[in-house]
Amino acid sequence: MKDNHTASIQRFPMNAQSSVKLAPKPKRTYNVQPKQTPGPVGQARIALKSENRLATFIGLLLGGVIPVASFSVAHYAIDLNSNIFVQPTSYFVLGGLCFSAPTVFSWLRACFSGSILKSLGWIILIEGIMVYPLPEMLRPLAWTSLFFLVAINSVATGCNLSAKK
Repeated sequence: MKDNHTASIQRFPMNAQSSVKLAPKPKRTYNVQPKQTPGPVGQARIALKSENRLATFIGLLLGGVIPVASFSVAHYAIDLNSNIFVQPTSYFVLGGLCFSAPTVFSWLRACFSGSILKSLGWIILIEGIMVYPLPEMLRPLAWTSLFFLVAINSVATGCNLSAKK
């Protein structure tokens, strides 16, 4: 028995010069978060930097024209006395709302700590006031909502353009 034990020791020597290989050290992995879009304040700061003036101006043109067009078409080109579903201009307004709502929604979620209900409520109210023909004494609400939507869409589009330089 001793010979078998001695034979196994000789076959697998365990001294300092042995050929025992350790497993390679695992490579470090870093938890890299995907680049997050800055919130409303961060986007406003980016848009107002002097090196981003051109992108902000183009963002004003691209992002701001949609709410203005929706407002104008809704208040001056749609005949409320006829069926709204057969008027092509009503679909232009719908397209403008579809453009604006996702941008405004992302801003509002950041403002309202992620609340989906508050964000949806704000969008329905502000976009609805902008396009619905209000009585003359409530018309300043439509203009105010138009201002907010132009500002939000312009800054967000300008910030996106700045990030893609």
